[in-house]
Amino acid sequence: LSAQGERARPDTGVDALYRVIEQLAGATAPASEWERSILPARVRNYQPFWLDELTGSGEVQWFGAGSLPHRDGWVGFVPADQAAALLPSPTALADPTEAHNALLELFGDGVALLTRGVHAALAGFTADVVDAALWDLVWATSLSNDSLAVARRRQGPRTAAARQSTRRARSRAPRRLGRPTTADAVPGRWFRLAEPPASATVRAHAAAGALLDRHGVLTRGAAAAEGVPGGFAGAYRVLSAMEDAGRVQRGYFVEGLGAAQFAGSTAVDQLRSARGGDDDQARALAATDPANPYGAALAWPKSPASHLPGRKAGATVVIDHQGLALFCERGGKSLLTWCPPDSDRARIALGTLCGEVRAGRRTALHLLKVDAEEVHGSPWTNVLQQAGFALTPRGLRLRPERVRVGA
Repeated sequence: LSAQGERARPDTGVDALYRVIEQLAGATAPASEWERSILPARVRNYQPFWLDELTGSGEVQWFGAGSLPHRDGWVGFVPADQAAALLPSPTALADPTEAHNALLELFGDGVALLTRGVHAALAGFTADVVDAALWDLVWATSLSNDSLAVARRRQGPRTAAARQSTRRARSRAPRRLGRPTTADAVPGRWFRLAEPPASATVRAHAAAGALLDRHGVLTRGAAAAEGVPGGFAGAYRVLSAMEDAGRVQRGYFVEGLGAAQFAGSTAVDQLRSARGGDDDQARALAATDPANPYGAALAWPKSPASHLPGRKAGATVVIDHQGLALFCERGGKSLLTWCPPDSDRARIALGTLCGEVRAGRRTALHLLKVDAEEVHGSPWTNVLQQAGFALTPRGLRLRPERVRVGA
């Protein structure tokens, strides 16, 4: 269903990262997920400073698209030459303050400033007020920065690689004489994002092309999940014109999803050559990863518990050739399953999930419930321990392995 993530072995380096960003251009996911799981799943030996190189050189821009709890927020990336067509329109603030207005005025005419320069220019406001207003405008898709280090610092370094990247950025940041201030330690220049073009046609064509490149087979659900401007109806008109021009094909590519499905020739060729999934493979993804078809192209399967899973920040899905196998809630305290605990499918799915946690691509898990029942005494208890979970008085725990920076 998704074109990304289908290589047997991802490429590596800055150029490989740029190709991934081209494919994911305009897609949004929690800032905390991009460097923890989404990019490492697609770029072998991913290093955060590769992304800093692309954003610092101006080849790539990142944008915010709404805040989330725990100082997180929805973030996306676009190649700079596609920014005018793919960036979302800025969101008007419900109750703008003098600090918001001062920042927007400050960043007119292509101005770019370090954090300490912003604080100096708005000396009439406290640092906390300026920082809060900055991030309000980031999540409103009005301002951005030429380094993702500001977002990493906001959340706190989560991995050894992120800590290493933050230290490198700080070592390059200019400092005043004496003890450095908080603003001195934050690299990157703030700037105002370009307004999208007035032409709705230009934006619709760019969005349709990006979605096709990303998903391979574009369905109504996938377009709706990504919040395409104008909805699927707007994209449908563009896709129909592309079909008439012979650039895409319409067909019943995915059973049960209706006739409004479009695919490029490359995706169609891949579908024709496919021979089904491998029994011994499963993939763990962030639930918000664009490659997760559930909650987008596909409806979530009926849950074994009383509640449904969802494309929630911090949640994890494990998918195999039969479909959804596991769903782990944000915080790692609850697990939903779609396979018997004594099956090979369960063993493989849990092994995949544990491997992602140990590698630091998913957060630590402290399971209290499986399928809405207490984990202690559950038929899953022994299987989870065999997979690597440690038994505790309150549930089962699994932590990432410590990674030595530079090892």
